Amino acid sequence: MQEDLAGRTVRSLAGHDSGQLYIVLRTDGAFVYLSDGRRKPREGPKKKKIRHVEVLSPEFIRFTKESVETALNEDIRRALRSVRKALA
Repeated sequence: MQEDLAGRTVRSLAGHDSGQLYIVLRTDGAFVYLSDGRRKPREGPKKKKIRHVEVLSPEFIRFTKESVETALNEDIRRALRSVRKALA
């Protein structure tokens, strides 16, 4: 999985946060940096191995690679709220 996932919505598969939704802020080799806008704000993103996240389908893309760089925590929370509603 070498594609750039910045801006994509993912679900954690492993760890104490399994099942939690995040937005990918950036990728770095085998790791992704994730934010949910609340517990893990963009200023202190969660570092997680790519194999420990599930990339959700393209219909749940809420940010482009460029727009995720300037997104506020509030924007991330709002995007994840809409994804949760769509998944319910």
